[in-house]
Amino acid sequence: MDFKTSKNLGCIGALLMFIGVIASVSFRVLLTGMVAFVIAEIVGFIFVLISLNGFASFYKEKGIFNNALFGGVAAITGGIIVIVVTVVAVFASLTVVLYQIFPDWNGDFSSLQNLAPSIANMDFSMLKPFVIGVALVLVALYIFVIIAAILMSLSLNKLSKRSGTSLFATASMIMLVGAVIPIIGLLFIWISLLILTIAFFTMKEPKPIPPTYTTTTTPPPPPPPYV
Repeated sequence: MDFKTSKNLGCIGALLMFIGVIASVSFRVLLTGMVAFVIAEIVGFIFVLISLNGFASFYKEKGIFNNALFGGVAAITGGIIVIVVTVVAVFASLTVVLYQIFPDWNGDFSSLQNLAPSIANMDFSMLKPFVIGVALVLVALYIFVIIAAILMSLSLNKLSKRSGTSLFATASMIMLVGAVIPIIGLLFIWISLLILTIAFFTMKEPKPIPPTYTTTTTPPPPPPPYV
């Protein structure tokens, strides 16, 4: 893969990931917005990953691709764990809590909007499994976001040094700061995706080094013999 193709794929992928966040809040239906977000993030990251693989070959630096790949694996692993913990711990406890809040609930989630909540007879000790489940989800998500951000940061820093484009290092730093700061840090990560898009767009292909030729001087011809 040549430099221009890698650059274009990286730019498109980072832009998709940036726009995906906007798409998630643009749809009126929450589920539709989440589906659009997930698709945009996955496709965008795949494009960025292919781009980084191209740059790893171009600059002869395997760490550009390997660190990003491991970061993606960490993000996917974290996402799976969060989903499993959410389904097992949170939703299982949520049903019990809903029965406490809505005593007349028949188990149909669509009927909740027609019921009036009541906490008069609620046993707050029943909330403990639900709170623990939510805490486990948040802790797992936090840990894997930091791991993914560190690995992605290593990749972008290597690309910044080899390409001479300092914006990659800037995006890396903001992404890492965003991963460490809970909740508000998501805004930093979103901004880092915009900077990453600009970094791909503005990077320039290094000019080839012209070959050097060695010039040899030929001695002057001997003078003609005297007659």
